[in-house]
Amino acid sequence: MLQVLKRLFASSLMVLVCVAAAVGQEGNAPETGTTENAAPEKPERDVSLGVGPGGMQRHVPGRWAMLGLRGINPTDQDVEETMAVIVGGETNLQYARRLWLPAGSLRQAAMPIRIPADIGYDQHQIDLTSIRIRNNLGEAEQFQTDFIGMPSTSRSLLLSEEESRAAMLFDHPDTTDEVANERIVDIATTVNVGRDSAIESARDLGPIYINDHFLPSSPVGLDSLDQLVIASDRVLNDTLSLSRLQSWLQSGGQIWIMADRVSPETARALLGDVMCYSVVDRVELNQLAMES
Repeated sequence: MLQVLKRLFASSLMVLVCVAAAVGQEGNAPETGTTENAAPEKPERDVSLGVGPGGMQRHVPGRWAMLGLRGINPTDQDVEETMAVIVGGETNLQYARRLWLPAGSLRQAAMPIRIPADIGYDQHQIDLTSIRIRNNLGEAEQFQTDFIGMPSTSRSLLLSEEESRAAMLFDHPDTTDEVANERIVDIATTVNVGRDSAIESARDLGPIYINDHFLPSSPVGLDSLDQLVIASDRVLNDTLSLSRLQSWLQSGGQIWIMADRVSPETARALLGDVMCYSVVDRVELNQLAMES
């Protein structure tokens, strides 16, 4: 009987040792050896460059328009890239803009393009094909594929064929000044009523509100407009805006200056040294009658 108990005790002890060894192998990570369970390294972010509608965002057949470029360089190296675009089916005519992207930067730029004049009446959109090229110093240029691996990217631009294209330049809205914001809404409503009385097309895209701090970087960026309503003095804060507006005026553009919102100094800066008007007094207009 004693021999049987000794054998059972020895067998139980061996089982306990085996279980303890198995638990030790599962619970303790090996100090050296395989790396099968190591987390995969995150891929480095690459430079991105895209193109889309910019400026006044109106594409009029036979006139110039602006595209907007947006580049992001999250790397620690400066790069130069070129964006080339083809408008419509004119493959022999390309527009291009080279952009320098410093390390860790985000840049925005503009590219002027001309919308072809020979567009059918029933055509409401035009194709835009973009090609991105990496300019490596001392090396050959490299074509960059898009996010789906294609060498070029295609999209469409909406055509604008209204009888009248008007833009409005206001002060930036102030959430704390309700009276000033109501005044801006009243001016916009008045301009819209005037446009509705002159436009009969059902394809009207509506007026253009210039919300950017600066106007397009070139006078051709205003080529898609017919009229510009100025109800703010903020053009004085951008000296280039004055020269752009003057060039656009000399090319046949029209400006509507709202004398109750624009100072004589701004009018003089836009129209030259001739003094157009001076402020004698300010009286609120209680009623406004519009006749077509």
